Order: sequence, then C-alpha cells, then structure tokens
Amino acid sequence: MKKTKILLALSGGADSVFLLYVLSRMHAFFDIYALHVNHQLRGIESDGDERFVVKLCQKLGIHLFTEKVRINNQSGIEEQARDARYSIIRRICEEESIEACFLGHNADDDVETILMNILRGTGINGLSGIKFKRDLGDLILIRPLLKFYKPEIVDFLGELEFREDSSNMSNKFLRNKLRNQVLPEFLKLNDKSKEHILNLKQVVCETKSAFDWLVTEKVNNVLIEQNSQEIVVDLSRYIRYNNQIRKAILCRLLNGKANFRHINLVFDKINDLSNGRWSLDLKGSWIIRRFRNRLFIYLRSQVKAQAKEEKK
Repeated sequence: MKKTKILLALSGGADSVFLLYVLSRMHAFFDIYALHVNHQLRGIESDGDERFVVKLCQKLGIHLFTEKVRINNQSGIEEQARDARYSIIRRICEEESIEACFLGHNADDDVETILMNILRGTGINGLSGIKFKRDLGDLILIRPLLKFYKPEIVDFLGELEFREDSSNMSNKFLRNKLRNQVLPEFLKLNDKSKEHILNLKQVVCETKSAFDWLVTEKVNNVLIEQNSQEIVVDLSRYIRYNNQIRKAILCRLLNGKANFRHINLVFDKINDLSNGRWSLDLKGSWIIRRFRNRLFIYLRSQVKAQAKEEKK
C-alpha cells in the first residue's frame, strides 16, 4: 500500500523536535520528510540550529530539506520570515507530491495569537485563533500540538535535546512582549487566564460555524453571478437582511481582502438610498460599482489589466 507523504516544519525548538520524535515512530504509515529554513537572523546561532536538525534527522532516519533565506532586518521581520517559510513549504510539497505539512504551534502560541489579533483589531475570525487544520487546496496544514502548552511539551521531551531561540527573549516583537510581560500579569490575576482565553476561542469557533452556514445560505440568495471576472449582487434581496447579515455577506464576497474600514465604507454607500449609481476603488483589492439594484464587484488587478488591454 502506498504511504502518505508528510512534511514537518522543523525549527529545532521543543515543539517541532517533539513532533519529529513522534512522527519518526510512524514510518509504517507515512513517508516522513522534514524541512528546516535558516532565516540567517541570528548568525552563529541560526547556523547552530541547522547543524542540530541535520544531525537529529540523520539519527532518526528522516529525509531533511534545508533552505537558507535572507530577511530584511528593517521591518516586519516575523511576517517576512513566516511568508518565506510558507512559500518554501508549498514549493517543496508541490515538487515532492507531499499531501500534508505538520506545524509545531502549541496552546501558548494560540493564546498569544488571539491576543495579538485583539490588539491589532479583529472580528470573529481573529478570535478563532490558530486553526488545527487548514486546507490550502492540494496541501493540508496540520497543527497537532494546539492542545498542549509549552511546559508540557518540554516535560514530554525530558532529557532529549532541543534548541532555544534567544530572540524569544527580545520584547521588541509584540508576541514576545505578550509572552514575557503581559501574560504573566494575566496569570497573576487569574491562574486560568490562558485556559479561559482558549475556552472563548472554542465558543467563538462553534458560533462561527453556525453563522457561516447561515451566511452561505444568504450569499447564495443574493448572488446573480459569480465568476473569475466579476461578482454581481441583487441589492433588492440584499437589503432585506439585518445589518449584521449584510456586513457578513460583504465580508464573504470580498473574500477577506477588505478591512473593517472598507466593509463599512461599502455598507454605508449601499445604504445611501439617494445615490443609485456610484463607483468605489478599494485600493489594493477591489473595485465596486453600483447601478440601480445591482452591485458589481471586480478584482482591482483585473480591471487594470483590462484597461491596459483596451489601450493597445
């Protein structure tokens, strides 16, 4: 029987090392690969991480891919590093026909992510935290450690060696500041703070699941047409719903590529009954036009490409 191919994103830290040991015992069921991305942000320490995972994978008989990337140190370091990792993960999985990638996010990461989303401004999606499973089309991302806190994982490892990232102590990053300064204060106020935040996540996810089903039904009711070129909405049906459903419909149609300000701007324009014809350019994402009881939604990039073609 052909075995499923899986990839593990292996940083060398406690979480991914724990997963590596667990997966290494499943050779009978899976073809297991690991990927280490050296972001070259910590000099000798980063190179030490790479040497460590190379030796560990050799010991456990795991095929390892290693990649080096250069990150701009000026701004958005964490975002750049994450984007680089996911780009490499997708490429390798495509090249090797790997169906799933395991990631070592734990319960503490989930709590921190939810708090970061709140501080940056979020809605129900941000309160849902990190997904256990995420479908990217031909690739599935799986995070099996989301139920475990970091100290539990370190305890599981016992005497087994793993790497510590010294940059985790730097509070210039929001996540580290929450982890090192804010959450300890939360725990002083209530030692079950993290548990309560994750309980809130579960309630939000359950509510979101029911609400998503309802919104899907309403979206299908207002859609006249949806294809790669445009989305056409029947506003006479759209305006029958309450404000919350209307905004949720807009969020769904704009596919998460519009922020709160954009959603509210479109919402207010639609509600302006004195103006039945207008055009709105949401910079970087969509162009939206109204003509009487029809709302036309276009990807901005497609409109610009079409305009260039017409000029030829």
